[in-house]
Amino acid sequence: MGGLVTKRMLKVLEGDDSKQLRQVKAVIFFSTPAHGSDVAAIANWVSSNPQFGDMRPSDFNAFLQVLDNDWRDLLRHRSVDNPFPRAFCAYETLSTAFLKIVPRSSAESGCDETPAAFDRDHSSIVKPTSADDEVHKFLRARIASTLEPRLIPQEVTVKLVKADGTLLDDAAVLRSGEQYSLQISSRRSAWFYVFNSASLGL
Repeated sequence: MGGLVTKRMLKVLEGDDSKQLRQVKAVIFFSTPAHGSDVAAIANWVSSNPQFGDMRPSDFNAFLQVLDNDWRDLLRHRSVDNPFPRAFCAYETLSTAFLKIVPRSSAESGCDETPAAFDRDHSSIVKPTSADDEVHKFLRARIASTLEPRLIPQEVTVKLVKADGTLLDDAAVLRSGEQYSLQISSRRSAWFYVFNSASLGL
């Protein structure tokens, strides 16, 4: 249930402090039953543990329906300037004791990419054997893509300001002897080069 708890926690954080939420760069869900699990429905018949009831298929589960709606709403609130948190999903293709606990149909919900399939069961998918394991490589690649600076589109704003603080428009002419300053801002870090030449070509 770790993935479901994480979704709920981040939704609560969005309501309490959205600035703090955007510091979470990515969430990677491994076999999270976003739409519930048929296995949980079976377990709910033989166990009094309320957690099994919360993981029944979402068609019959108001808790998961509300959680999924809230999660999608959170993702829609991301902006071009701050597209975080990113969300990635993976699921198992092998059965555990003759049952596939979280198939693709249950795992894909609110993901930024097509969910990744791994030939693992529900237990081994979160236990890569080495750094060369395909699950470990998937995890590293998703983290690296989230840290890519170009994920945020660059936008540069340049303003020319007179000494008295007034802005010059595009048609303005700079006059010799007057003082001006440049105000440059950008969405993400960048190098700026400023070249100056006189109207006489000097």
